Amino acid sequence: MTASDQQDFDAGGSAEPEGLLPQFQTFSGQAEFVSLVRSCVVSACEQGAVNLVFCDTDFSNWPLDDEAIIAALQGWANSTSNQRMLVMVAATYGFVEQNHGAWVRWRKIWDHRVQCWQLNAQADPNLPGVFWSRQNMVVVHDRERCTGMMSREGQRIIREEGR
Repeated sequence: MTASDQQDFDAGGSAEPEGLLPQFQTFSGQAEFVSLVRSCVVSACEQGAVNLVFCDTDFSNWPLDDEAIIAALQGWANSTSNQRMLVMVAATYGFVEQNHGAWVRWRKIWDHRVQCWQLNAQADPNLPGVFWSRQNMVVVHDRERCTGMMSREGQRIIREEGR
């Protein structure tokens, strides 16, 4: 919540624009995961997130080629803010390179806004599936069943977990 949002909230106004995601939601199945990731990425981009984090073993379940995601990231990256950065962490990028052509093309254009990190061979390759921004986050708890949770309190969760 920005300072102006907090002032609106403190004044009794609604700091929540209509159409935003609920505060907390669980998901079960690929279709729900794809829908939540799309909604969270688009929402974070529209709200001007400075940092975005994508983390997964191989991104095989992720909708990286989704038109709405690519369009939102395009607008986000095209901002005049030089501070915006997307960090992507994976054990391997083979699936992304072979199956997400639109994402790969977008990333090549915006490589100054995207850092792709790959685990070294000694690291545990079973990364959690996570989308994170200050605005919201999605966490996959079970890759096989594609279940997990979404929260609109990404910043607060990270702050509390770090204590």
